[in-house]
Formats: sequence, structure tokens, C-alpha cells
Amino acid sequence: MVEFLDFRTQTETILEPSTHSAVIFHLGERELRSERGRVTDCSAVPEVGGKTVEGYQHRMLSYDVAHVIKKEDDDVSLDNWVAPALDCYAVQETEVFRSGSRNTRNVYKIASGEPPEAFFEIPPEYIPRSPQQLENEYKFRFGASFWREPAAFNAQRRYERGLAH
Repeated sequence: MVEFLDFRTQTETILEPSTHSAVIFHLGERELRSERGRVTDCSAVPEVGGKTVEGYQHRMLSYDVAHVIKKEDDDVSLDNWVAPALDCYAVQETEVFRSGSRNTRNVYKIASGEPPEAFFEIPPEYIPRSPQQLENEYKFRFGASFWREPAAFNAQRRYERGLAH
């Protein structure tokens, strides 16, 4: 799965390669604030220069990083490796859910400046689908769920809420 946020158009896009599906969520102001707030406050990050901090100092993509764990809400916590030189942006983030499932995001390349418009283009072979349509297609092809319940229901509800705005 590939996921990207476009703050200019206030959308989050999920590309699912095995079904060539594109799910586009329209983000409300609250969701935009939440996404912007995912960046860790640098004042809460341990020093990364010199000696290691509890053995957690590493280098990723040529940046010193620090390990930061924070609780986002009752159902999820974030396990991040943040780069203070990038205003504590997470170069690796793992969402750990109470259910035991997890999502990991990795930064593979860093380029300064605004991303080009082409970065946000959906490849022509991808079909725009709702979360429920993606779920149905995935189950048809693989006999398993893409999203587990209640995530499938919540994704569809979030999708429909974005259409109403």
C-alpha cells in the first residue's frame, strides 16, 4: 500500500497495488490538524548528538534519529524514529493498535522544497474506489479482508463523510 497526503487539495490517497485501487479521502479541518500534529515536538525528543540515548541513537538516511514513543489515543500508539535536523519529522513511524496490528511507514528519500505536482498523480491503471469497493475487490481476489473490522466500516464512514463536504 502507498499512502500520501496532499495538503493543497486536502486529500489523503491510498494506492493498493494488487487490485490497482485508489481510495481518495477528502480531509476536514480536524483531520488536517491531526495529520500536521503527527510531527513530534522537538522539545520532547532526547538529545541525539554525542553519546547514545538509552542505546537508541542511529543514523537513517544520513540523519541522526531518536526513538520516541507516544500515545495518540486509547487504541493506538506511535513508535517513531525522528530526525531533529528535519524538525523532528518521523523517518520511520509504526502505529501500534490495541488489537496487536500495526502499520509501518518508512521514508526512503528526502528532498527539500515542495513536491512536484506529478507526485500526487494517480497512475492511470488505478481505479478510483470507495473503501467498501476496495474491500470487496480484495476479498474477491484474495479471499481475505484488506481492512479488518471495524477498520473497514470506519474507513467507509470516513470516506462518505468527506464526500458530504
